[in-house]
Amino acid sequence: MDDAAIVAGLRAGDPEALGFAFQKFRRPIRSYAARGTGSMAVADEILQETFLRLARHGRDLRPDSKIAAWLFAVARNLVRSHRRWSWLDGDRLAALAKRAVARPARPDELHEAGDALNRMADALDAMPTSEREAAWLSVVDGLDPADAAAVLGVTPEAARRRLSRARARLRDALKEDP
Repeated sequence: MDDAAIVAGLRAGDPEALGFAFQKFRRPIRSYAARGTGSMAVADEILQETFLRLARHGRDLRPDSKIAAWLFAVARNLVRSHRRWSWLDGDRLAALAKRAVARPARPDELHEAGDALNRMADALDAMPTSEREAAWLSVVDGLDPADAAAVLGVTPEAARRRLSRARARLRDALKEDP
């Protein structure tokens, strides 16, 4: 079932359309939530709440709705809400303290590929959230810039600029050290 048929089914109240949407988007939404929260348990809760909201509001979708953009926007808002409510959580503070301490050398850091992955992870961590989110949505989750823009609540041009800056930061991070 393609996205337009899923939207039409949801608008008609067809439970099979919800099932098709869940099968098609559960992995990318769960992955997005896990990256945003750092917790698979929280990601599972966000996944569940995202699809509960789709079940509740599916009839209200516009006929031209982009189902992927709608789902990622809901998940993004839930991730942001989770961050706001958990920033003083003891586990969160412990995780932040761990990040502040220098990472010990790992065996894969001795290899060129492992080093490049570490530089890329560091570059992603150092990026402003707006650029990191644009990169995740476009590169990792495969959304086109217009859909990523809808998720982020910005114009397509702003999303493209954020993605361009993110790619430039990654390119710089992956350049060989002199």
